[in-house]
Amino acid sequence: GERASELTITQEGAKAVGETEDEEFEISIDGDEVSWEQTMSTPMGEIEVKFVGTVDGNDMEGTMTMSGGPMDGQEIEWTATRKEKNSPAR
Repeated sequence: GERASELTITQEGAKAVGETEDEEFEISIDGDEVSWEQTMSTPMGEIEVKFVGTVDGNDMEGTMTMSGGPMDGQEIEWTATRKEKNSPAR
């Protein structure tokens, strides 16, 4: 089924850092191509996940490949949309 999560990306030049609730990791950016690896905790233990995708304006899409556990080698499609920044407090 569908699963939603939040990823914050901070970019300075060609260097970018991704941050989730549980971890921080480097993101590689080459033109409109992005990739990163994350370790995710599941009820069946930790698995490594490699994300590869493309950026198009405010949207990203790509595939994630599982490494380890019962889903080893499985590819899953993902999409992401840039969240609008909150208005400043007054």
